[in-house]
Amino acid sequence: MRYSLASRADGYPDEAFELLVLLGDVAKAVKLAGLISGPVHRVRVLLLIAAASQERGKVAESRRLLLKIHEVASAILDQWEQAVALRDLAVMLMQRRQWSEAERVIGAIAEARHRAETSGELAVALAHQQQWTEARRIIDAIDDQWERVGALRELAIVLAQHQQWDEAEHIIGIITDEEHQVQALSMLGEELARLGECRRAQEVFALTERIIDAIPLEWQRGRSLRDLALVLARQGHWEEAERLIGAIAEERQRAAALRDLTMALAHQQQWVVAQRVIGTIPYEWQRTEALRELAVVLAQQQQWEEAERIIAAIAERWQRTEALRELAVVLAQQQQWEEAERIIGMITDRRYQAQALRKLAVALAQQRRWDNAERVVGNISDQQEQARASRDLANILAQQQQWNNAERIIDGIPDERLRVQALSVLGKALALAGELQRARQVLAAVQRVIGSISHQWRRSQAFIELTIVLAQQQQWIAARRIIDALADEQYRAEALRALVIVLAQQQQWEEAEQVVGAISNERLRVQALSVLGTELLQAEQIGTAQRIFALTERVIGTFADERQRAEALHDLAVVLARQQQWEAAERISRVIADQWQRAEALRELAIIRGQQQGEAGVYYR
Repeated sequence: MRYSLASRADGYPDEAFELLVLLGDVAKAVKLAGLISGPVHRVRVLLLIAAASQERGKVAESRRLLLKIHEVASAILDQWEQAVALRDLAVMLMQRRQWSEAERVIGAIAEARHRAETSGELAVALAHQQQWTEARRIIDAIDDQWERVGALRELAIVLAQHQQWDEAEHIIGIITDEEHQVQALSMLGEELARLGECRRAQEVFALTERIIDAIPLEWQRGRSLRDLALVLARQGHWEEAERLIGAIAEERQRAAALRDLTMALAHQQQWVVAQRVIGTIPYEWQRTEALRELAVVLAQQQQWEEAERIIAAIAERWQRTEALRELAVVLAQQQQWEEAERIIGMITDRRYQAQALRKLAVALAQQRRWDNAERVVGNISDQQEQARASRDLANILAQQQQWNNAERIIDGIPDERLRVQALSVLGKALALAGELQRARQVLAAVQRVIGSISHQWRRSQAFIELTIVLAQQQQWIAARRIIDALADEQYRAEALRALVIVLAQQQQWEEAEQVVGAISNERLRVQALSVLGTELLQAEQIGTAQRIFALTERVIGTFADERQRAEALHDLAVVLARQQQWEAAERISRVIADQWQRAEALRELAIIRGQQQGEAGVYYR
């Protein structure tokens, strides 16, 4: 069965809308975008059409479209989705330096956090244009204290970058949060040192250390010491950096800071010192991670043999496999084709090997070594990864105006979703090259393929899988576009949860939190928040983690079904207990209304504590 017009519009990739604009069918593009079911996705596509129209010289049409987008975004009923859509509009207006219009749009954002965040972004954008007074006015109007402090820190950094030393110091003095103050001072000191103002830089670094010493919370003091140590390491002050790291009381924070120092040393080709520092890292898994990162930097510096020697010393199989994959990618980027293939041949994991072969094929294609690229794609054993590699190869061929070869590769892609993406890129490239008739034929092919994808579950699961792969490769924007193309709300929520997990694992905290807000299913949102909170705790982001867990609890409180609410509270308590957040875990367990479920949660907490500290029975009373 062919699905609805709305579902079909959801299936169009961004390139297809851009292609319509290039073919002069702006009205058709806008009409099709209006059929997109997701309101945030609809606004983003309309913004894309407006940007494409502006690039084609249709300035008046683009301006009219922005007014329409404001109306569409303002009409969104969900407050969070409305905030995201209005923020996206405000960002485009900032990019066009339409400051007053951007400020008016920000003022229309009802959700307080997004309004504060976007105001901060506007202030920073104004600061980069050296509009200091306006930037300060915007910051002073931010009602959220945390966001206001963050914006002041960013303003101080921009001032330092523009050598406005006195004004930067003045702004830093206004910042009430010590950690933000330390970050701003560290950047100021780094800028001073970079420009040869060594005496003043030393004074700033000394002041920074005094402020850190006065921070009462140990974990916060440790994090600030880590930030300052990294800045000093980048300036080549290794001994000073090591001294500060040695003052970090918490072992995990100290280990993370030593990893930072290792990378700073490696980037400045201090290989021997870097390996010595790695040896002082207290946790084996952190030492292994540091060795893998060092091997990648060595490879980037064309120290191939040394990189391979370090990888061979990595005992943990997964880390060694990941290091080999990264080494192969670097070799391919350096056009060391045979060496790259040899290293890939050493990878035993089929999925990692397939990913490495795909990147090698892309590198070969970018250098117009098309026959070799096709051969490598043919050697990929994983069918889905081979299809993705074919799409990548077709995209590069299209960009290089190898139309016939691109079409031939696209015809062989078995996955309809990937074929649509490749066809859309090809059509856009044809239109930009003036091959309008052929571009229209490709657009018609896109419509036929989209119409042929009939099984909604298969289509949605494929999108979710693609989202995870893109996110793991840090292609966040592409991943989000894929998710926004999902018509079914439940499948979109599942894909968003998967994206949050990968973002959290990659320590992309702000983006992860933003994505969480777009998850409509409360149960899935709670799961995503729990993962994000856990990753934040493990990364020593204690304050943010506590805020995320508090938000998780609030979301659970909105559950209408009492049984589901109890189960969610139980799961949250277990997550907190496993992170040794005992007080919060116990408090949440005791909120559970059902007596049996409450007792079960407390019993499980006792077991976890017993496993971790040998103190079973503490909570079960």
